[in-house]
Amino acid sequence: MIGDAVAPAAKDDERGKRWLYWLLLCFAAVHGLLLILDARYPYAFLRGDRAGVRMAAIEALRRLSNWHAIVAYLGTHGNIGDYAPQAVIYLVGGKFTLVISQVCLMLLSGICVFQLARRCELSVRASCLATALYLGSPHSLALPHQLCTEALFVPFVVISTWATVEAVRRSNQVALSCSGLLLGISALIRPVALLWPVPVVFGLRRYSPRAGPAVFAAAAYAPILVWMVFVWHETGTPGMGESGHSLAVNLYGRVEAIAATLPPDETRAITTQYLQQKNAITTLNYFSFATHYPLPFLIYAVRDAGVFLFKSGVERITVDYFADDQQVKILQTRNGSGWRQYWDTHGALAAMRYGWQVLGITLLISALAAAVQVGLILLAVVGAVQVVGMIRHRAVSEASRLAGFLVLVAPIYFLVFSQVTDATQSRHRAPAEFAIAILAAHGVRRALAAWRTRTTRLQSQTATC
Repeated sequence: MIGDAVAPAAKDDERGKRWLYWLLLCFAAVHGLLLILDARYPYAFLRGDRAGVRMAAIEALRRLSNWHAIVAYLGTHGNIGDYAPQAVIYLVGGKFTLVISQVCLMLLSGICVFQLARRCELSVRASCLATALYLGSPHSLALPHQLCTEALFVPFVVISTWATVEAVRRSNQVALSCSGLLLGISALIRPVALLWPVPVVFGLRRYSPRAGPAVFAAAAYAPILVWMVFVWHETGTPGMGESGHSLAVNLYGRVEAIAATLPPDETRAITTQYLQQKNAITTLNYFSFATHYPLPFLIYAVRDAGVFLFKSGVERITVDYFADDQQVKILQTRNGSGWRQYWDTHGALAAMRYGWQVLGITLLISALAAAVQVGLILLAVVGAVQVVGMIRHRAVSEASRLAGFLVLVAPIYFLVFSQVTDATQSRHRAPAEFAIAILAAHGVRRALAAWRTRTTRLQSQTATC
């Protein structure tokens, strides 16, 4: 009897591996086509967020001749993860080697999404669908071909999440330490993940207390603490390093952007009270601003949430590859002619008219992709209900319950912390897209089940009549 039960499961797993290999091969071919575009449009490599600044840092590192100069440079030029990991690969092998490395890392994270989907009680087919949704996202396709932090950050978050769940399944604390360490490195690349270990530790304590949450937390924060000590030693100032994209700079830009949407008298009052020192506002002052101007703050936050959830990011291909420099400027948030500024100050319809004037047919492609994104989010909401039920089912394994918890929490976490940027962009959703893909696959399964039930009921009613 046991052999009869095990045989179909083994056969199902073998078929799943075969489908996954074909899926990875298809997306590898897609990236191969994008490599051809990379050769045809080399400027796309530097159209990622802050790519020009990052390239300047890499070139500055290239010119340094001794170790002491390198150490001094690293200690005084912002967060090391923002440029150093990509700098190492770029300086050793050049642009092509960096892009290939990032593509391989993305495909590897796709395998992890498949495994996470299986842990979330999805079938082989549904897990392949989740993997396809993740790898087929415009961000997953385009960002590995650019000099942007998401190319490393997103796969690291996904791989760390899978490794955490797998460590629980195998009761392996060494693997758990490695997953925490990888998450700590990803937080050095993008500090938005600094608090992501907290919900992971909560999930470990709630669903697998024997796994060693303290071990994970220590490993996750070790790289961050080491780096902060290094910066303190080099500069005498505690922190992760001053830069043009620090939290203070982002909060300053956010307050400035909200102030620009208000009448002139209120704008001047906000400038006098909160924006006296350029690009420097404390978190306490930011919360003070939010309490004094709750409605403008809330409106701006709702717009950010709309961008995070419903903007597809297809412009990373249609605009970054095929548009001219003038058209690219519309995607930038704070250059005086960005679409978001038009939306904030003139309204959504004015922003759409402006976008049509600048982008033309490209805007229509973006609108269609946004409609697809809306459908994906709706399916993910349906799927979230299914995952909540799975977590509450005591018969499900600890690893599956932890996987379901992390998949539920990831979109919420990154949505909340996207609000500390001066204006949320679709790329801020990228680290949560693995979870959205898995939830959407659950939603598709639930929708199909409901459709079959309805069809069966109608057939039964027809037969009775």
